[in-house]
Amino acid sequence: MSDSTDCRGADRDIFYIETGSYDHHANLMSGLDREFGRLNEALSAFVSEIKAKGKWDDYTIVVSSEFGRTLTPNSGKGTDHGWSGSSFIIGGQVKGGKILGQYPTDLSSSSPLNVGRGRLIPTIPFESMWNGIIQWFGVKDEKDLNVVLPNRKSFTNLYTETELYFDRQDTNINCEGYGDIVSCIPADPDSLTDDGWDHSYYFDDDDYGPSDQNKGVSVEHVDDKKSNPSILVTVIMVTLCSFLLVVGAFIYDGRTGKISKLHASLAIWWCRAREEKWTTVDENVSFEVVENKRGNIRIIPHVD
Repeated sequence: MSDSTDCRGADRDIFYIETGSYDHHANLMSGLDREFGRLNEALSAFVSEIKAKGKWDDYTIVVSSEFGRTLTPNSGKGTDHGWSGSSFIIGGQVKGGKILGQYPTDLSSSSPLNVGRGRLIPTIPFESMWNGIIQWFGVKDEKDLNVVLPNRKSFTNLYTETELYFDRQDTNINCEGYGDIVSCIPADPDSLTDDGWDHSYYFDDDDYGPSDQNKGVSVEHVDDKKSNPSILVTVIMVTLCSFLLVVGAFIYDGRTGKISKLHASLAIWWCRAREEKWTTVDENVSFEVVENKRGNIRIIPHVD
């Protein structure tokens, strides 16, 4: 996606990723060690890739949580839901190496910010950080900022773009077919085939190749790889009809007994057809046909 930003005519892209397993009501230390390791590995790989592409100045990564934790532990060596927490941002233009906001001077139970068990009242709003990020993202007008951050007007301690970022360096767009999402396709020149299309960029050669009639990105090709929804609908309908048929047969037989009688007639015929074999096995076996008041018939074997 980052390689095709200019070609897609996209001024800005937003990617949202959510990860869990931070709700450590138990075993906080080992849990954080594991999750922070995963987070660090993912961020390191992503940042290295973006820097290698020379686009680090175009990115801001925001890492935040929906709520903080209590400062005091619980009986399970964990913490419980709190209030204020911390966030961090990284990026090529971010003025890094700073801690914004004021660290609490009193963490005791008598602190005016402590509402119990170390649940601290936030001293700066969620909008404070996002105000400067949104401005860097290109939203400058006050009315537009208030639309993006509806609670922004309730606070005064908002960080601005100049407080969070260095001056932006304008970059020149160099892409043939700018804004044309169909014809402007980023490709590795070394992987281009004779027809000028990078087939390996989209599909494995085992499934698609230069001989395909539809070159490059093809909606038809992508759809062919997916399951046909009509097959699923057919299976569901057949299953539903079979279930209704069985239920209807049980209700009908309970009222008339005709299905049971038909079953008994077939069973008697089958018994007679197999009678010679049965008597060969045991000549003392006989069968009794019993019909109850509702017309239901059962065949009972007897041993003389």
